[in-house]
Amino acid sequence: MDERLRAGTTHVWGDLQWHMLAAPGHDMGALVFYNPEHRILVSGDALWQNGYGFVMPQCMAPEALPATRATLDMIAALDVRIVIPGHGDAFTDVNAALDRAYHRTEAYAADDTRMARYALKALLAFTLLARRSMKISELPAYVERIGVYRDINAAVLRMAPEALAQMLVDELRRAAAIRVESGNVLSA
Repeated sequence: MDERLRAGTTHVWGDLQWHMLAAPGHDMGALVFYNPEHRILVSGDALWQNGYGFVMPQCMAPEALPATRATLDMIAALDVRIVIPGHGDAFTDVNAALDRAYHRTEAYAADDTRMARYALKALLAFTLLARRSMKISELPAYVERIGVYRDINAAVLRMAPEALAQMLVDELRRAAAIRVESGNVLSA
């Protein structure tokens, strides 16, 4: 039987009681799952060891960053021993992860351009995980054709498609999130 999960409800899975908690920000309808007995948080994209899932720029989704901050506050109020994120390894230094997430949130609040660049880099990195590779020569047309790249660029960055594609490749390469081989960009 299919069942829709809702914030404020509790479910038993694996003999453990899990609380469904609203975690808007990256996804305004997101939930995290918390087991108070063992102090386990399944955080999805609400909290990673070094950040959280990308949030749309403030000029496009003004509610997203305040919702992200509220989600971080909610997580900070829980007694968490271990976090199982949606991406990356499980971790136990929850306070350090929250500090990094709060710092990122404040930086984004101060600079929509930084937020837009991060969002587009994250999107391209995940696209490459799915597609495995893309021709560098095709990236300018790709960022101009795909709505989210085009919309964020038009609203915030205002770069020519060639410059935007080059910036994404350069910054992802520097971060070792991609590699370039024989005119192709590949997931690292």
